[in-house]
Amino acid sequence: MLRQFSRGLPLKTIAADLNRSIKTVSTQKRSVMRKLDIATDQLLMEFCLNTNLY
Repeated sequence: MLRQFSRGLPLKTIAADLNRSIKTVSTQKRSVMRKLDIATDQLLMEFCLNTNLY
């Protein structure tokens, strides 16, 4: 999910690719952000790029 997010795919597309609801994908993204102590989508994107997660 993070790799798809880091490629710029919208949550709707990610959810469809993973056969999950948009709400589930959104919850998973928020959970990852909380665990990594990341507050914004921009910082999450920077994290993905800095860790070559694309």
